[in-house]
Amino acid sequence: MTSRIFYEDYPSNPYIYAQYTSSSRVFHSKYKVIAFGYYPPTVKFTQKSKHDIQYQIPDEYIIITEVANQMIRCETKYTLANKILYTIIWKEGRAEWMVSSERSASGAVNAFLKKTNREKSKCSEIHIFGFDIEILHQVRIEQSRKSSVDNVVIDKRKRPLNEVQSVSQQNKRYASFGKETHQKIKQLVLKHQMVSDFGNPICIYNMELGYENQVINIKYNSIIDNQPILDDYEFQENSDGILVDEQEIGNGIYRSIRSLLKIFIPIWSKSVLQLGDTINLKLGGDGRNVGCKQNHVMITVYLLNEKDEAKKNDTLVKVGRLFKYQLQDLQENGIYDDNGIHWPIEFFFSGD
Repeated sequence: MTSRIFYEDYPSNPYIYAQYTSSSRVFHSKYKVIAFGYYPPTVKFTQKSKHDIQYQIPDEYIIITEVANQMIRCETKYTLANKILYTIIWKEGRAEWMVSSERSASGAVNAFLKKTNREKSKCSEIHIFGFDIEILHQVRIEQSRKSSVDNVVIDKRKRPLNEVQSVSQQNKRYASFGKETHQKIKQLVLKHQMVSDFGNPICIYNMELGYENQVINIKYNSIIDNQPILDDYEFQENSDGILVDEQEIGNGIYRSIRSLLKIFIPIWSKSVLQLGDTINLKLGGDGRNVGCKQNHVMITVYLLNEKDEAKKNDTLVKVGRLFKYQLQDLQENGIYDDNGIHWPIEFFFSGD
């Protein structure tokens, strides 16, 4: 096999074409770059070929290509355990399928071929994932060089924080800051080998910021790979713990289920709940007219433990993106009240 030849105008054009020859046959590949990724400080390499060639494996890399007449989406993600999760996603009709492997890119490719009953591809996993695409390698190297420069580039499109009056806009700024900070700290954790005896890197659970008379508490949820969650008491002047996120829910308002549970559990435990009881929560929704021109939908939470005759309902497939991670965390881990007592939780859903 000769070396592959690439035809591209990246980054002006996200499409990259490749050609190589094997046994006098010419093979063509086409890629669409969704995210070119970056090389972390402790970058990993592909296995050596018989010509002793290795390629660096990027983090947060996403590319679309075609294998065995099937369009697939290839992704790489470095985990907190300093491993790489190789993922392939494809669609069949309206259904979306996904296979992953932490062992190798070939493991993900073989799982995809087996799942779709396809014969082994002529291309290697390096070619399928496009690890050898030279222009993307150069872009990542240039990005790494720029990020190492000490001069900080200020985003002049953003107003100073003291000029941002909207609580929702402040929340977005803190969430964006928390997410970017986690990426930087994650790289430093790996660089300095901040790991346990079992090789697991340390995790970030909480970041506390001080701004004028406010305390902003950014919490990270390990279940969703340390995504920042703004806690309800992050704004001292906001005693209700009500947050508005225009990007996620439009003109909507939500209140943290967790903060409400911490208020009600001490009350329920005096009458309705016994120590160690599973808290049965029924989630529902109902329309509500507000004034003459506004119609709202309110999501309600009801304690089923209070009435034995309360009807149990089948779990809905989707509840809503807003509560997705909180519900997953509460169902899998329950909740600890301020006295350190653990309460398991089981959900029951209804809709109107």
